[in-house]
Amino acid sequence: MNIFKPLIDFIFPPICEVCGRRLKNEEVVVCGSCIGKIVPSRTARKRVKRLKYLDEVSAFGMFIPPFDEIIHLFKYSGKTKLSEKLVNFLYITYLTHYRDTKIDSITAVPLHRVKSRERGYNQSELLARGLSELTGIPYRPLLVRTRNTVSQTKLDRNKRMENVKGAFRCTLDVEGHVLLVDDVMTTGSTLNECARVLKLNGAERVTGLVLATAD
Repeated sequence: MNIFKPLIDFIFPPICEVCGRRLKNEEVVVCGSCIGKIVPSRTARKRVKRLKYLDEVSAFGMFIPPFDEIIHLFKYSGKTKLSEKLVNFLYITYLTHYRDTKIDSITAVPLHRVKSRERGYNQSELLARGLSELTGIPYRPLLVRTRNTVSQTKLDRNKRMENVKGAFRCTLDVEGHVLLVDDVMTTGSTLNECARVLKLNGAERVTGLVLATAD
């Protein structure tokens, strides 16, 4: 415990990384006001017809301000203290849609080892492991990314699909219903390619669970 923390916080009070408001004692990185502005997702147990292998997907919120900023802080700026709050969002979504659904394992969309080394962590794995602890469903590292693909951010749907094609492989035997966790779904190309590989290796059903969706 840092005995000087109260003094440091008094001189340099922690502020919300999104709006700049002073954080209350129980708030971490982002204030409750910004959290309260997250817009719920319209994607709830949605079957995305254009995605051939992903059976359905659910999301907590829309990828618009302030949620996009919050996720970027978690994903790119090392604000891993946000993981507890974000995992709770996934847990709420899980309880809403899958409480009575038999799910055999939870896994995460993997990062390539180069990106993982640069970032220091895989944000999706942190979410998946946290969700596993809350649900009691085992986390299994079923996938690895074999190719360091370029960022999907500026690619259209067709290029996104081509970018991730063949970029994943299974590392373990797969069976039953797999819950596939990621931070954001835009077109669903990455989740769909992961689902394809999981089903080729034995998964009967693959459901996506994400923090936010752009749709």
